[in-house]
Amino acid sequence: MRSFFAALDTLDADSVAAFFAPDALVRLPGSAPISGRLAIRKALVWLSLAVDELRHQPVKLWTSGRLSVFDADVTLALADHTALAFPVTHVIRWTGDLIEEARVDVYLESRLALALSAFDRLR
Repeated sequence: MRSFFAALDTLDADSVAAFFAPDALVRLPGSAPISGRLAIRKALVWLSLAVDELRHQPVKLWTSGRLSVFDADVTLALADHTALAFPVTHVIRWTGDLIEEARVDVYLESRLALALSAFDRLR
């Protein structure tokens, strides 16, 4: 898991894609599933074009058999110099040493609540 997230944080599409099985599936909130290592690599290339920096700060890792659940605080620096920070949960199913399926749950509600509270203070 550490190696996977270290590779993900480098935004190196080839290194990250190598962790996935050829027919792997990635589920991201609000989008259609990404199916297959080549499509996953392509999505990572697009991500690397929009993101200057990606950092996962581990919070908790649970692993049991073929299932891993990883909670992290993510910091994202976009190409337009916008910075975002939010919690995520990665749910990963393994086939041997390769990822068979990955689901990423992003929790933006906490950031939205903070932004709205700042707006309320200005009124």
